[in-house]
Amino acid sequence: MLDISEFTREVIREQELNLVSYEQKDTLMDVFRKNHELWVCELFPLLRILRKNNYEFLADLLHRCGYEVSASQVGLYLSKVKKEKNTRGC
Repeated sequence: MLDISEFTREVIREQELNLVSYEQKDTLMDVFRKNHELWVCELFPLLRILRKNNYEFLADLLHRCGYEVSASQVGLYLSKVKKEKNTRGC
């Protein structure tokens, strides 16, 4: 039988390891705020040349990073960030 003190220390070590490996995911709005300029100024012009849909491509990219968002939601988020930043482009 394990000593309760020993067991408690073991649990504490496990939880500390979990805390170290825990990576808090940004909210979708934060992701859009942080990457808006990069996407609009660099990614979207490239996608335009490749004749790919910006919103669908970005939704897929976000999905690969663990975010659930549709192409139509991408448009809404981009619009919100643009209004916040009051920008016209690059």
